[in-house]
Amino acid sequence: MLAKVFKSGNSMAIRIPKAIDLKNIKEFDIQVLDNNLILSPKKQENEWQSFFKALGDFKEPLKREKDEIPQSRDLSFDYFNQTNNS
Repeated sequence: MLAKVFKSGNSMAIRIPKAIDLKNIKEFDIQVLDNNLILSPKKQENEWQSFFKALGDFKEPLKREKDEIPQSRDLSFDYFNQTNNS
């Protein structure tokens, strides 16, 4: 199958024939091997894998300031004794 190369802005682009069904693939890894250009679909990580991978980038656990005091909150709520302002 033949693919056309063209200039797109300051980059080169390859027009992939419609017959090659890429479905939802939007990104590729590009390798040059022995004068051949190899396009491989980028592996998709699920969101949780990405999240845990990002957590692994922290060198130390997150620390609180010593003087930081948690904000006090009034958690009482009496649904039946509310006044109706309407």
